[in-house]
Amino acid sequence: MSNEGAKPEESAEAEGGPTSEGSPEPARFDGGRVGASAQGSPTERMRRGELAAALQAPFVRPILRIPLKKVVIWGSILGLLYLLRQFFGVIFLTFVLTYIASTVVGRLEAVISNRKVAVVLLYLFIVGAVVGIGFATIPDAVAGAKNQLEHLRRIEDPKAFLNQKVRAFLDSAPALREWHLLDRLQDPELNAQVVALFKDWQEWGLKLVTFVLQSVWAGVLNVVLALIFSFMLVLDMPRIARSVEALEHSRLRDVYREVAPSVATFFSLLGRAFEAQTVIAIVNTALTCVGAALLGIDKIGFLATIVFVCSFIPIIGVFISTVPICLVALQGGGGLGLVFAVVALVTGIHLVEAYILNPRIYGHHMKLHPLVVLVVLYIAQHTIGFWGLIVAVPVTTYVWRHVIMGEDQYEGEGEGEGEGEGEGEGEPREAAPAP
Repeated sequence: MSNEGAKPEESAEAEGGPTSEGSPEPARFDGGRVGASAQGSPTERMRRGELAAALQAPFVRPILRIPLKKVVIWGSILGLLYLLRQFFGVIFLTFVLTYIASTVVGRLEAVISNRKVAVVLLYLFIVGAVVGIGFATIPDAVAGAKNQLEHLRRIEDPKAFLNQKVRAFLDSAPALREWHLLDRLQDPELNAQVVALFKDWQEWGLKLVTFVLQSVWAGVLNVVLALIFSFMLVLDMPRIARSVEALEHSRLRDVYREVAPSVATFFSLLGRAFEAQTVIAIVNTALTCVGAALLGIDKIGFLATIVFVCSFIPIIGVFISTVPICLVALQGGGGLGLVFAVVALVTGIHLVEAYILNPRIYGHHMKLHPLVVLVVLYIAQHTIGFWGLIVAVPVTTYVWRHVIMGEDQYEGEGEGEGEGEGEGEGEPREAAPAP
């Protein structure tokens, strides 16, 4: 009788049921069956001990902490973006136009109650402005590029061309005649080196002008497509937003909950950055056009287009935009003196941008070390292309401050935090220094 009474207790222990002390013990299975005999096997216990010890190794524990679901989700999104890199120009322009238009429409709704009417009026204004700017700049830009192309191709005697330009420069600066530059150019060895260098510059200039012509056509097409896409998005934005929010209750809820907050933060940072950069680009273009007109340089529409686009490229954009201006100045017969004046003009505008516009408009959100900027631009240009130069710095800023440092420094977040500590509502905390 005593043995029979013990059987239920042993059976309960084997099946993971409550023990005699009343504490439940989880069942352990081996191949889908109760492994009571194997559970007590010394060999099995030794193997489990070795496995537990291996999992506690210092190099294994960080791997086990990696959230595989997050890795798969973000890896898939980054892979998709890489596959769509050929369409990045249209995607980027659509985003910028949509962000700016949504902001303006939100303000117009205080005056115009009908949202669709406000959207239509805004895009009529945008299309009119784009068409007007296009007619004012694109024909001049294309004609200027073609003239430069033909002029470079017509230079058959680099030595005579250089002698002519040096003579014109010496006439504008008589104090330099004592240097005997023309006599030095008659040296055969020096003359051969100068001619070879000039031919290299000529070949590079031909490639640059051809690239500009191709870029102008591609840019016009991208702008037209971006206008169409952004208009459709802004016009139907409330319904699109509700559809996206509905993903939280769909089979993609894990993807939505993981991606949505980060994407919203990133788009907010990127949108505000390019709102500020657009203002800076407009000011840079206006100052360059005024300076070029005062110096008597032609093809201002062509140059304005290049300066405006290059204003979105940090650091190296100023050098890229300077080359066409110097070529136009040199081709126009102004000589090296006019080229030096152009360099001084661009330097002055760059100083205005660096010390007045950027601190006031950009604030402290996009400050990165120049070396980091150059490395990021180099990598982005080789992986994404031209558009990588434009978005590289905002993306790097977001990754550093919000992914690595984990900062949330947006107005309106954390309302009420810091009260009693001398901080205002929603005031962003101090940013960590960028690399």
